[in-house]
Amino acid sequence: GFINFTDYGLAFSLLCQEQGHEIILFHEDSNLIQELKLGVYRTKQFDIQNKLSFSKEIEISETLDDLIKSSDIFFSFDNFNYVFSNLIRISSEENLYDKNFVLFNSDENEDITSIENKINSLGINFTYIPIFFSLNEIIKSISETEYILIGAKNEKITQELISIFNSIIKN
Repeated sequence: GFINFTDYGLAFSLLCQEQGHEIILFHEDSNLIQELKLGVYRTKQFDIQNKLSFSKEIEISETLDDLIKSSDIFFSFDNFNYVFSNLIRISSEENLYDKNFVLFNSDENEDITSIENKINSLGINFTYIPIFFSLNEIIKSISETEYILIGAKNEKITQELISIFNSIIKN
């Protein structure tokens, strides 16, 4: 599942979908979701618009709860506080142990250790992937990257993420 995706998140999800990975999108901005259901996503990134126009239908979750409950791995790209407050609420109703939270982030001001501790306190595995991709031609930047830094303590999720990235990165 992809939560509060940005251009990076949508690009990454489209590349994953293209390689046969199941994707589900959710965004707290309901207007953005309604437009995406119509095949519209406002971005200056031509490569994302192009990939979106040729992608098969994207599964969109109506609620964050549904996305979390149906996904073993969920990627978060923006507004961590919104996501975390909902994870607290969901974890009081649903067992989230063995779920995997992957934070894609380029904000150097974030205290990643604090975020990791908060996520781990809910029984969720935490992984951090800093964004090193170019702001121009995001699809190309992701699919032709020479390296990915994966910060995870869980070997299983590390191997799964390596597999995902290996499937989308052109050799």
